[in-house]
Amino acid sequence: MTYVKTTIINNLLHNAIKFSFKNEIVDVDVQENNDEIKISISNKGTCISKEVLKNLFNPSVKTSTSGTDNELGTGFGLPLVYKFAKLMNGDITVKNEL
Repeated sequence: MTYVKTTIINNLLHNAIKFSFKNEIVDVDVQENNDEIKISISNKGTCISKEVLKNLFNPSVKTSTSGTDNELGTGFGLPLVYKFAKLMNGDITVKNEL
């Protein structure tokens, strides 16, 4: 289970870095409350379009986009992260602000 948790966090951090503008900081905040841990990862980079955002965790819809330095992706990471988080009674949400 630790491997799955590490993989989830690794994917989220990788995406935050991939879509950050050059020389911007990726913030990570961890809060523990009883048996719950909340991890917030935020960056300053490209915004996710409304069309992609509504399907971001759907493995049947292509949501892959290039990063800020034209890095490639598959679009499989976030649907897997979502599925594994749910299997561990967790949740994942995305907030997109201009």
